[in-house]
Amino acid sequence: GAGGDGASFSRPFAQQLAALVWDWSTTSLAVDLEHFSRHAKRAGVSIEDVQLAARRNPQTKALIDAEARRLRLQRKSEKRGREAAG
Repeated sequence: GAGGDGASFSRPFAQQLAALVWDWSTTSLAVDLEHFSRHAKRAGVSIEDVQLAARRNPQTKALIDAEARRLRLQRKSEKRGREAAG
């Protein structure tokens, strides 16, 4: 397979990387998100929990923050549309 920069990776490497990401996201990340949510006394995981989990990686945090802003704006726009229609 090829990376976005034209780098080539072997199939075993890609499989191991996918397994690593899956293991991390289902063990460490999931547990952290649940703990953050419980600490804030919320019933479920929120955008804020995901932002907190990403705090140690500035690039990932910036991407998640940008997506969170986009989602908030989208929700506001949809809410205004419903209010105007109703």
